[in-house]
Amino acid sequence: MGEENKAAPAPAAAPAPAAPAPASGGGKSSNKVIIIVVIVVVVLGIIGYAAQRYFAKKIAEKSVESILGGVTGTDVDIDSSENGGVTINSNGDSVSSGTQAKWPATMPSTVPEFKYGTISYSSTTADDAYKGWSASYTGVSTANLTSYGAELIALGWAEIDRVESSLATNITYEKGEYRVNLTLDPSSQGLSLSAYNK
Repeated sequence: MGEENKAAPAPAAAPAPAAPAPASGGGKSSNKVIIIVVIVVVVLGIIGYAAQRYFAKKIAEKSVESILGGVTGTDVDIDSSENGGVTINSNGDSVSSGTQAKWPATMPSTVPEFKYGTISYSSTTADDAYKGWSASYTGVSTANLTSYGAELIALGWAEIDRVESSLATNITYEKGEYRVNLTLDPSSQGLSLSAYNK
């Protein structure tokens, strides 16, 4: 027997296929990064736009202040609002229009505030000899003018002049050192009020 029956070695088994790698979540985190970057870019764009508008407005104000100051030889300050109102101040004088217009703060206390319609313009002028205040209104009726006149009379003002036509009514009142002039255009419902020292 010399030869033993040797079994042939068994063939080596093929290696098992590798299991797929577990998902690392890289897709989700890169989506989050993209969203954050987009949000940051949008926010920076909005901030940049707002800053550009603000600085452009301020540059325009300063340019006009410089021009007016050069022409008048005085310091001029201009303030504008987002709603289109403008206030110009120069050496105690001021002019306001649009949404900035308000009853003049330095109006003598003997002149009652006109509370009818909508104020659209106001101004204050003062120098050594003359002081004046004015305001313009829209949406004022003849009845409003009559009511304000009655209020002035009740406070001791005297009517010293009246001119009426189909185009306008102009009334002047006087008390102490001041006069108040009211002009109403009934067709447009526009009223102009001015107060000044005599």
